[in-house]
Amino acid sequence: MRIANSMSAARAARAALALAAAAAIPGAAAAQDLSFAGSPEAGAAAALTIGGLAELRARAYLGEDALRAMGDAADPADALEAEPSARIDLAFAGASSELEAKLRVDEAAVAEDPADALEELCLRAYLGDFVLEAGKMKVVWGKGDKLHVLDLFNANDYSDFIFPDYIDRRIAEPMARVAWNGPGGARVEAVWTPTMTPDRVPLEGSWAPASAAALKEKGESYVGYLAYSAYGAGGFAGLAAAQAVLDEYADASALLPDTRSLDYGQYGIRVTGSLGGVDLGASYYLGRFKTPSVYATYSEAYHMYTGFEAAYDRLQSFGLEAGTAIGPLNLRGEAAYYLTGDLEGDDPKVRNGSLDWLAGFDVDLPLSQLNLNLQTVGSYILGNEGISAADDVDYDAEGEYSNDKVVARLSDSLGHEKILPELALLWGIEREDLVLMPKCAFVLKDDMRLELSGAIFLGSGSGEFGAFAENHFAQARFSYSF
Repeated sequence: MRIANSMSAARAARAALALAAAAAIPGAAAAQDLSFAGSPEAGAAAALTIGGLAELRARAYLGEDALRAMGDAADPADALEAEPSARIDLAFAGASSELEAKLRVDEAAVAEDPADALEELCLRAYLGDFVLEAGKMKVVWGKGDKLHVLDLFNANDYSDFIFPDYIDRRIAEPMARVAWNGPGGARVEAVWTPTMTPDRVPLEGSWAPASAAALKEKGESYVGYLAYSAYGAGGFAGLAAAQAVLDEYADASALLPDTRSLDYGQYGIRVTGSLGGVDLGASYYLGRFKTPSVYATYSEAYHMYTGFEAAYDRLQSFGLEAGTAIGPLNLRGEAAYYLTGDLEGDDPKVRNGSLDWLAGFDVDLPLSQLNLNLQTVGSYILGNEGISAADDVDYDAEGEYSNDKVVARLSDSLGHEKILPELALLWGIEREDLVLMPKCAFVLKDDMRLELSGAIFLGSGSGEFGAFAENHFAQARFSYSF
């Protein structure tokens, strides 16, 4: 059993943490819409434009551990995060084509994900009523305001949980998109990505998901079982075989499917238009979930997990969207039916289908420049009566198979748009937890801004927000746009 006990080594821990983080599904996501740029004027001279953003962000955590560590130089719990970053935006416009690129320089891109240095690259051609795009891109579908259930092509980077703006959280994907601009404002667009990028979830640190502990145990146990099995009769050959297993699973890549193949391509078509003052849309998506389903089997004889299967389940989404204005209210909504391979809901290895929705509005209030934006997003897992065992990938210990959240934002503009206060709230209804996010931006001069913000986590420790009760923070961000 000494081989099994060796799972306390750092390699096994990293493997299990990677698996646990990848399999955890964080909460609500917010987004902003992207649209095609207008076609360059015929005969216009080609031009290169350069812009970008430079910023410095400093964050201090204010949980109990951090407050207790203040004044104790030997305790690092009150460590201050300070992160400079820069982004360069390049654009080249020809007579009937465009090139856009975003280059990113920060510690995470350089040290952890070098491919992120090229954040986006889009080649665009205007062909009459058609627009053809290809490159490393972000595509947003749906009428929601920084919140969607129809936006499925790009994965999310949750390294800083949900605090970067949605479009900054999205991970650009190699893809091609073609759109036909029809009469009366109608549009048909089709998107294809040859491969798929999974969601990026932190493996350790402040924003590791609450569910990581249980999955870490399963991953460690399973890799321990593989190493123990490889050890076999023992001796130097057995030790070498066991060590080879530990090396193979050191970063968990062998436990998760490799999505860099045509088997993980994504496809979609969307039709949008207006009718009677209402913006309407319908979409179809064929791809996969961005987080894996993990099915593990436990052996009482070995006191280990002796089976472990991880898969990015196939997903089809049939979606509708609408947006309109009624008096002072700007209304928006999305609805989707997520169809999976588990039609009856009784396959413990495959996710069940679900109904997902979004509804909301924003309105200008008759006081100062106040604006209230209120949206709710929800999901209900279908066939949950077939979920009968704890090893089912959809299993919930509380038997709660709906997940509803309310997202509210109250914002104002003062001093001729020089002071921009805002208060946002995310409330998880069934899990009884929430996060409060106050923020105030000051336009100092020209394109220089100072933004003060923070987050307070409240509620149940089993919730998506309440689990981060130690992560209250205050933050300052100084930025310059050029």
